[in-house]
Amino acid sequence: MEERLRGQWLPLLPVATVLSDVLRHMGTYMFTGLHTVAPLQLSPDDGSGYLSQAADWVAAAGPGPSADCAITIAARESAGLSNREHDVNVLILERSFGRLDTHPGKPAAPGGGLAPSLVGEVQTEGMRNAASIHCSLPAWSLETAIRATGVTANAVRGAGVTEPVLLTISRNGDHLQPNV
Repeated sequence: MEERLRGQWLPLLPVATVLSDVLRHMGTYMFTGLHTVAPLQLSPDDGSGYLSQAADWVAAAGPGPSADCAITIAARESAGLSNREHDVNVLILERSFGRLDTHPGKPAAPGGGLAPSLVGEVQTEGMRNAASIHCSLPAWSLETAIRATGVTANAVRGAGVTEPVLLTISRNGDHLQPNV
């Protein structure tokens, strides 16, 4: 079955949209961040064509001030991601077509809003924090967080990682580092 799924785009926006709809039906909620286990072994090697078509995602953000956020990437040691953090930053800037501004010199600030993720889950077993990127989005919303997550997943894949990673994005960098 996995072989038939290779080369498919990760359906991040449809999944998050369904999640948001379900949460809205349950009541009100404040979106503070998102944890995503991305099966990069199934995604295409180069997503520049897809990402160029989605480059106008900034329009979905609507008017408003930019929002600081942090993206944390957790992976197994076998992914070799700790040696590729600079490459990932470069690819994020390139593949976001200027819509995502990274600040690699600023570390993500721990604390605050997003609960620890998926501790003890089979999908994240053996993963450790490998990279942390401080960035600015055009605005903070589920849609912009999803687009930033998609760009990041694509950049990590473009840097040569071919196994699952855990991507965490939170507003203002106020998230607990995942205990994976």
